[in-house]
Amino acid sequence: MFWEVRLWRTESLTLGNLRRVAAGLRLPIDVVQREIIFYDSLNALVECAPARVVLKGGSLISRVYSRIPRFSWDIDLASPASRKKSFNLERLASGLRRKKRFSRTRLDGFELILGLFERDKEKDVFLDLYSLRRPMATYSVGAALPVFLRSRNLRTRDLDGALLRLRRRLEGLPAVDYVRATISLGEEMRGGTREVRVPSILSRLLRPVRTVTCRAECQEFCLIDKLARMSQPLTRFNLRDQMCDLYDAGQIMRLELNADQLRRRYDSLFRKHAAPPISAMQESITTKSPILRGADFSSRREFLMVPSSFNWKNYVDRTLAEASAVLEQI
Repeated sequence: MFWEVRLWRTESLTLGNLRRVAAGLRLPIDVVQREIIFYDSLNALVECAPARVVLKGGSLISRVYSRIPRFSWDIDLASPASRKKSFNLERLASGLRRKKRFSRTRLDGFELILGLFERDKEKDVFLDLYSLRRPMATYSVGAALPVFLRSRNLRTRDLDGALLRLRRRLEGLPAVDYVRATISLGEEMRGGTREVRVPSILSRLLRPVRTVTCRAECQEFCLIDKLARMSQPLTRFNLRDQMCDLYDAGQIMRLELNADQLRRRYDSLFRKHAAPPISAMQESITTKSPILRGADFSSRREFLMVPSSFNWKNYVDRTLAEASAVLEQI
């Protein structure tokens, strides 16, 4: 399967080899498959984006700034493009076609095209955020191919013969999963970016053809973004996000941080009303301590690579104390 993937050698993507990789990394095989299509899509988007982009968010922090990665498969980007029309999907599709980053399969007169980014209609509701998704073929992650075809308003009964022939040829039908990307529009990060190499979490046992290299948000900007999100009210609907934000913040605060960069990012967010006053941030973060200390981090799939011996209560306490100290520097 993995028809659209170009960042790994085809011969390494057999089901048997992926099972060996999963066992060697002590990960479920569906996690391995999702990382393969995520990493390929990150590379495709960085190479073919119709406007300048900067990588940010959880996937950047996990793969570049964290000592112990967590799983994050949404691609978060910032772009100075001010409108969605400026981030032209036709130009993006042309770039993907030119570099052959898509697949085309004929099914009884219907052409199934996978690997091109499209607007994510369910999530694309904000003017300054552009939500995209990229359908990708896998062995088992996502929806079975007939289910995916029905989601495209196709009557799979009319394609029974073609699907049977495809199943015989492939010895099984593929699944189709979406890799999602969110573009923050009109966001200029002057002085807050750097060139980074973004390794795959599979690289120890499954090395890509090349490592993704791109412009990325610096660690100070990432940290302030996370602390601003952590200062939002905690509800049962966003507890997972707050757990991920706290973990990411703790990983970044291991690094050497520049106070001027922290202040610059906070001032920018405050002017945009995207961050409250420092005192309010400190109070909000501190009051969440009991809830986050009691949260079951170890049961979340996002933290599968964190050792079972990891002391989560100590990590929460230390991260919240360090966050308050960082905010005092601003």
